[in-house]
Amino acid sequence: MASGQAQFGVDWLPSLLAARDKGTDLVNVAQVFARSGMTQLTWKSSGINTIAKMKGKKVANWLGGNQYELFAALTKAGIDPNNKSDVTIVQQPFDMNLFLQHKGRLRVGDDLQRARQVLETGVKDSQINVIKMQNAGTGMLEDGLFSTGSWLSSAATRRSRSSSSRPRSRAGSTAVTTGRLRETSRSSTGRPCRRVIRPG
Repeated sequence: MASGQAQFGVDWLPSLLAARDKGTDLVNVAQVFARSGMTQLTWKSSGINTIAKMKGKKVANWLGGNQYELFAALTKAGIDPNNKSDVTIVQQPFDMNLFLQHKGRLRVGDDLQRARQVLETGVKDSQINVIKMQNAGTGMLEDGLFSTGSWLSSAATRRSRSSSSRPRSRAGSTAVTTGRLRETSRSSTGRPCRRVIRPG
């Protein structure tokens, strides 16, 4: 979007805010989710059931723009995510293999999708902890529809100009609107009806 190759995109809200902090001209048009679904999954056997207990541990995250909620939660618990003596952040792929192989003690994911992937392998609900960023007080809205402020402004200007110069359609007449011929007539009931004819 920032390079002009697309007019709209979908991304994490925290990722949007981070991009805006760096000067990218992005606008949040709409939100897909009403709350954060970001979680950390831990094995019950690890004894890690809170953010504070992650100190000195290995914590896995996608690091694709969704890490800001976790980092905020760690900071809130007095753990510096950039200090390896406090916590070791491990980047992992978008699957649960590191967690299932016990190579990553903790795992980022959303409670509806990634946790289900773990349970589908035969792991019991009673074997894992689900630590929600929402409960940690750092949860943010997830996927949103974004665009650039400059594109939205130019689109609004184009729409305004188009509306003011567009010929109005009346019953029984035709008008060209945005490259299409719109023909208006009246049905047998007397109500207006429209038929859109695409050129070619």
